[in-house]
Amino acid sequence: MIGTIPSDTSVLMLQGENYSQTQIEQALLLQQTLTEVNHPDHLTIAYPDLGHLFSPTNEWILSPGPIEDYVLQDMYEWLTSPARELREYAR
Repeated sequence: MIGTIPSDTSVLMLQGENYSQTQIEQALLLQQTLTEVNHPDHLTIAYPDLGHLFSPTNEWILSPGPIEDYVLQDMYEWLTSPARELREYAR
């Protein structure tokens, strides 16, 4: 299914490495598949020591704390990237 994503659809995958229900390997396999099918705009970012909610946690206890600022900054930078804006106008 991941290989059928249209080339004009941008993909950002964020993964907390301490999220025990979805292992980091799953995100890396998705990244590899997108690379293999030459998808032009995808990015995977893995965050050590963060869980499902992108706050510090260990693998077994979910922390309901706020999302770390650097995760929000990564999302903002990706969403506002000039390369992504150029793709939008090229359609």
